[in-house]
Amino acid sequence: MKPNISGYVLAGGQSSRMGRDKSLLRISGYTLLQMTLHKLEQVCSDVSILCGSETHGEYLAPYGRVVVDRIAASGPLSGLDAALHDAREEWLLIVPVDVPLLPASALRELVSRGISNGKPNVACFDAPGKLQPLPVLLHRSTREVVTQAVQQGRRTLLPVLRDAAEAVCPQGMCVLPAEEITDELTASIWFTNVNTPDDFEAAKELLRTENAFPQRASE
Repeated sequence: MKPNISGYVLAGGQSSRMGRDKSLLRISGYTLLQMTLHKLEQVCSDVSILCGSETHGEYLAPYGRVVVDRIAASGPLSGLDAALHDAREEWLLIVPVDVPLLPASALRELVSRGISNGKPNVACFDAPGKLQPLPVLLHRSTREVVTQAVQQGRRTLLPVLRDAAEAVCPQGMCVLPAEEITDELTASIWFTNVNTPDDFEAAKELLRTENAFPQRASE
């Protein structure tokens, strides 16, 4: 049974390095947006798409429910703010559209770790040796901190996520080392971003061999 978590795909928009909207790039007939939605549907009780403008939202609407940024110009942080004001559930899982190699099983592990003690928090991956601001699991009680950061014009995710975690949890952010659930090589592959046409071609090739990089069985 899936936990009660609101899932969101951070769809972004026009990419200067890619030259087009990354979310609509296709691998084996499916857009990156469809692939990410499918993963979230395996983990979350409801799923929506985050985007930066009404115009962008209009052509993403055929793929699912769209939530537009309330406050523009803060990048992904504006998406987090919009999700926190929209969420139906106490917990939110936000996944960027440009990490197609990250499996649903990894997201499931992040959720399990983040909600394990039943207390509000923020949970991210460390992979490998680098804290990843996205995907992120966060509790709705972090909303005030995130919204204030957006209103202040802050744009860098990690410092805001740390502030949000410390505001709701004395122990601070929950961090899941990816090497606890897979090997170091696979961890580095999982978090490869698709930012350029070359990145996209490499991701397509890696997806053909993704079964060569298995997740470790839970102990």
